[in-house]
Amino acid sequence: MEYAAELEVTRAAAGALDVFATLSTATSSEVNKETTTKIGISSGVSMRGSVSHCGFLLDLAAKATYYLNCKTGQASMTAIAFKGSEQKTKVRAVCGYL
Repeated sequence: MEYAAELEVTRAAAGALDVFATLSTATSSEVNKETTTKIGISSGVSMRGSVSHCGFLLDLAAKATYYLNCKTGQASMTAIAFKGSEQKTKVRAVCGYL
């Protein structure tokens, strides 16, 4: 399983910025830290960057829905978003059923 996306985060006053992306069975939280990636800078008011994760193996016994979620680890953010207009947001899963 893999994903790739462009993320943007902004804040009103300069400070540390970070953003996380995760592939999860929950609609708004991280379930497995192994599917989470992070980008960040030490100071600024806006940051945009690409996140990706590839080669993660899932062993599923039943059908499941997965969501690509994002969050920031900092307080006082004014916006956080996937920027699909800048880079295609992709999630790819391959069935290995034999």
